[in-house]
Amino acid sequence: YVTIATVHAVKGLEFDTVFIIGLEEGIFPVNRALQSGDVEEERRLMYVAITRAKRRLYATCVRQRFRFGEYVYAPKSRFITEMQGAKLSIRTAPPVQSSQSTSQARFGYTAPKSVLSGGYGSEYSGATFNKNAVVGASKPIAKSSSNIDYSAFKANTAVEHKKFGRGLIVAVEGEGENKTATIMFRQLGIKRFSLSIAAPHLTIVED
Repeated sequence: YVTIATVHAVKGLEFDTVFIIGLEEGIFPVNRALQSGDVEEERRLMYVAITRAKRRLYATCVRQRFRFGEYVYAPKSRFITEMQGAKLSIRTAPPVQSSQSTSQARFGYTAPKSVLSGGYGSEYSGATFNKNAVVGASKPIAKSSSNIDYSAFKANTAVEHKKFGRGLIVAVEGEGENKTATIMFRQLGIKRFSLSIAAPHLTIVED
């Protein structure tokens, strides 16, 4: 089976094969570290990631990435070039232009098939939002669980969460108070909520 996790979550663990993805400047190391001029903590995390591999390590990056509503050039992470003495096998592939689906046109985000079919995990950090998208007037949802209209929470509906900000519902399951919603947030990736608990903290955003 495959384990998908953050670098922080795998501290102390080891695997025969490890894939480190998103090794691009601005992603790993993250933008805020580059802007502050201090990437040492990011470098320590990279060391943790590398040393999880017992036999094989794959460090991957792309030449361009769809972020914030557009394709942008993705400079290779300095951590790849710093692997001096390592036996590196470099493979390249041509850029892929994805089709413009309804959700991508509105929000700059295309949900993977695994998400749309319900086979999602707790995070999908590779998906991105258009920074200028999800705009419009807010429509409050009733705060009492007895009169919440759960049918209003549908896939491809934009919402505002009190804590996590703007997001897009990419999948729903169940009915009424048993309904769950999987929401993609601009900065946090995907989170799954029980609407009986989360609905009072959510506001539907109308186009």
